[in-house]
Amino acid sequence: MQNPHMTRAQMLLSQSRPEMAEAELRRGLEAEPENANMHALLGFSLIKQHKTDASKQALREAIRLDPMSFFPHYLMGMIHLEENKLIDARRAVDEALRLDPYQPCNYWLVAALHYKQGEREQAIQALDRGLSMDPEDVDCLNLRAQILTQMGRSAEAAGTIKRTMRAAPENADAHATQGWAYLHTNKPKEALKHFDEALRIEPGHDYARAGLVEALKARFLIYRLILGFFLWTARMDGRARMTLLVGAYIGYQVVRAVARANEELRPVAYVLIGLYLGFVLLTWITIPLFNLMLRLNTHGWHALDKEDKIATDGFGILLLVGLTLGGLGYWLHSTPLYFWAAYTGIMAIVLYRIISELAWKKMPVMFYAGITAAFTGLITVTCISLEGEEGLPLILDLLFLLSMLTFWIALLVFMFSSHFRRQ
Repeated sequence: MQNPHMTRAQMLLSQSRPEMAEAELRRGLEAEPENANMHALLGFSLIKQHKTDASKQALREAIRLDPMSFFPHYLMGMIHLEENKLIDARRAVDEALRLDPYQPCNYWLVAALHYKQGEREQAIQALDRGLSMDPEDVDCLNLRAQILTQMGRSAEAAGTIKRTMRAAPENADAHATQGWAYLHTNKPKEALKHFDEALRIEPGHDYARAGLVEALKARFLIYRLILGFFLWTARMDGRARMTLLVGAYIGYQVVRAVARANEELRPVAYVLIGLYLGFVLLTWITIPLFNLMLRLNTHGWHALDKEDKIATDGFGILLLVGLTLGGLGYWLHSTPLYFWAAYTGIMAIVLYRIISELAWKKMPVMFYAGITAAFTGLITVTCISLEGEEGLPLILDLLFLLSMLTFWIALLVFMFSSHFRRQ
């Protein structure tokens, strides 16, 4: 007979109450400390609370007590996937598949690994295999719909979402996925309804919360256009995105060359250059700027998570400082103040991305590149401020050149750091 504490914990987890489930499981383990299933379920409840170290400890104990159970290996793979330790996640899911190759959730994890690595077709294949074993597996259906939406295969995604809704009409993931599908088709009002419904069913649903924030900001035309561009590039594979980025930069350089060589075409070229630079700047500042605007909307501000709130506050403070320094530079005719304003503005973006993306945990390349850019940029602008009519002493001149070169390299690495996620 199953332990009553475990039965209650399973019911509480189905109701998205992991804290109460944890309490039940700990009471159950006092009576049955060698129950491997309860240790595994405890690990699952701790995952839901983002208590990573404690969940790993519980899962290791479950594996020790029952090494032939697939479930703790599957859960350990989920943790490694969240930590971007893809090699460890692959080992865990391979072991789960070896122990039980007929569990759809194992193929969901395989698909999530492929998706994390940008291998969307392989992810769809893994999900289809999981669905061949259980056509109504909600997790597989939801991930399949998400990936198809991001690939621009709207008709297939809509069909998958309908299957999910039929299988689980009160599933928060299904409503969140439907909301994102509406965002991809530029329907923020319809998306809001589904995000609200997902959060009603599961108040702490991260995917729905993130979608709600985007849908609220998409009410503004400028942000809706930028969001449309982001979602369009998200539907590309990594190679296509890089080709677009490099192609745009080459086009920018060609237009600059035309402007220098042909005086008649110079006005048109300058307009194109201005539009290109303005768009690049918008893609950098749109998200934090509109998050800042959500401060004026109580509903929207509460939709932001803790990291986004801290990142937005930091961005707003540094942006205000930068604008103040720029204004003082204009009033005092001071070139160094312009450089300090530019440095502060760049650091506002760097700080926002480091905090909002938890770069010190998930993207160490981004984190260290950002710190390097901040430090070397500070040295560079300080040297500019110290420069007198006779220039800088030789040692400071060399320091200036070295720090400036390092700053631009670090900033470039920071910009492309999403391509260097820890494996």
